[in-house]
Amino acid sequence: MKEKYDGYFFVLSINAFAERVGVSPETVRTWIKENRIPSRKIGKRRLVDVDKLRDDLDSEDE
Repeated sequence: MKEKYDGYFFVLSINAFAERVGVSPETVRTWIKENRIPSRKIGKRRLVDVDKLRDDLDSEDE
């Protein structure tokens, strides 16, 4: 299990996440709308919740 920092979480912008996984930002927005990947709204920005995504993927392996 990865160590979590108390009070912090790892998120990426839609554009940054799209670049890292090799898809378009519109594809990432679609995945968020379809609840295929977790996100958080912080202020006016929608961000991909990478910590939650990792946790979800880890729990599928068990």
